[in-house]
Amino acid sequence: MQNPAIGSSALPVVDHVKDLGVIIDEQLKFHLHINHIVASAFTRANLILKCFTSKHVQTLLHAFKTYVLPVIEYASSVWSPHYAADIRKVERVQRKFTKRLLHGLQQTELCR
Repeated sequence: MQNPAIGSSALPVVDHVKDLGVIIDEQLKFHLHINHIVASAFTRANLILKCFTSKHVQTLLHAFKTYVLPVIEYASSVWSPHYAADIRKVERVQRKFTKRLLHGLQQTELCR
């Protein structure tokens, strides 16, 4: 099969495309997009726990809701995960953040 062309210009064949910030593969699945947003969300969540000097739980939760949730929720009506593995990946970001938040809280109480 020949590569598609417009006039004399050949069009590239790609295995995925990013449109309006959402990555779609050639089978119209969103696994690549979910992997990308989960990695980005983990990075932001880790930076919140590392860089904020305050260990006040409400402040850290507010930072999570401000900086991490928009990454996860952007265009979620388009890519809404329906595979169990994808759902677990997305939910793991919040679960891991809250576990580390509670673990850090317990550590500060032990130091008092």
